[in-house]
Amino acid sequence: MAKKMASQGDTSIKDNLRWTEEIDAAFLDALIEECSKGNRVEGTFTTTAYDNGFDCEWNDWQPTTHSTSFVAEESPDLGNSNQSNGTQGNHRGSKRKAPMSGLFEADMERMSKGIQGLTDMLKDGNNYYDKSLDIASKQALTAERQAETAEKQVMLAERQVLIAEEQIQVAKIQAQAVERGITFLEQSRARIYSENDVYNELKKLGVVKEIFWSCYRFLCRDERAKREFFGVPFEDHHGALYDLMKEAGAI
Repeated sequence: MAKKMASQGDTSIKDNLRWTEEIDAAFLDALIEECSKGNRVEGTFTTTAYDNGFDCEWNDWQPTTHSTSFVAEESPDLGNSNQSNGTQGNHRGSKRKAPMSGLFEADMERMSKGIQGLTDMLKDGNNYYDKSLDIASKQALTAERQAETAEKQVMLAERQVLIAEEQIQVAKIQAQAVERGITFLEQSRARIYSENDVYNELKKLGVVKEIFWSCYRFLCRDERAKREFFGVPFEDHHGALYDLMKEAGAI
């Protein structure tokens, strides 16, 4: 009867205890400490690491009662935890090692993935920065070349303007030379006056009708006298005509 009551009491205690987050944290801290001691080889904790972790945890932790019961795969057999039976100790260790190791491995894997993801992000950021810097450098170089090209074009345009101005000056000089040449030709060539020119000139002078035709015939017949007559200014035509006709005995 006593054994039956004791068994029922143990069952009641087991049903009112559960594995808590505080236990997880304590066990993870213990495993991290074992990792720093070198008790993790090729990604796997040694038996010594698990034993040290369990001993440290169970010595520091006192079970508390809760309304929910242990999960079979995660909770230790607390009803038999005070017994010195070696088989039960191994049973406790075998139940605890597998799930806690899995949790720690999962945390380590998540941490590694997070670090790797951050590293990849940094690499991508650096690559993007390098590409952006390279593009900006090329754009700056292109802008400098365009500026140099624009400066050369401006200098070329200025030279063309100077050349055009010089050409204009040369054209003006040539035009002046042509004008002087025309004037010289007009002055140097012998002017041929027609009978109509003689008639119109005598009309302008207002020669009286009595001597008009005598003067007209004299100038038309004597080319030398006609050239001399037209060679003097208009205001001297009267005197020149009188002297020429008197010299020739026409009057």
